[in-house]
Amino acid sequence: FLCFTVSFCSAQLTTTNAAPYNTEEYLVNDVLLGADLVTSNFSSVGFNEGIGYFDGNLANIGFEEGVILSSGGLGLVTGEFSTNSPCDWPGCTDADLTLALNEINLTWNVNNVTILEFDFVAESETVTFNYVFGSEEYSNWTCSIYNDIFGFFLSGPGINGIYSNNAVNLARVPDPNNPGEFTDTPVAVNTIN
Repeated sequence: FLCFTVSFCSAQLTTTNAAPYNTEEYLVNDVLLGADLVTSNFSSVGFNEGIGYFDGNLANIGFEEGVILSSGGLGLVTGEFSTNSPCDWPGCTDADLTLALNEINLTWNVNNVTILEFDFVAESETVTFNYVFGSEEYSNWTCSIYNDIFGFFLSGPGINGIYSNNAVNLARVPDPNNPGEFTDTPVAVNTIN
């Protein structure tokens, strides 16, 4: 019965980075943002195994489709078991994510990152992104030294933050006392639980 349940649950979310979802440019322009914005300078870390497209029509994550980033690889998200990380070599870290982790008084480096970067020109004063954060660490590693963290860094003219290129981190914990407002606390396993 347990094997049937796992198989049934994994079929609810499907992922791929096969064509046409096999480039950063396609995922950004045709899935994440839409073709109306001017975009450039696409880059990634972990693309071959950890970045792609997801179909969430049968899932309970709140999106019909979108771009998925997984530091454990796309297969891990759909129920396959994997010990490989798309970025599993010494020095595979990110200074901005490490700084965000330090903001919640955790002083170790971030490892096994998956990163998607791009530039865009905003056509209005407001830009909105929706995301869902999840981690396999919730079941076994909450409040431990293992702490997955998510960063959504935005930089550009008029933005003055503490991260690279004066970026700000948009991935912040919502303020429970003020709906629609956010705290200064980054989104991580130990802060969203």
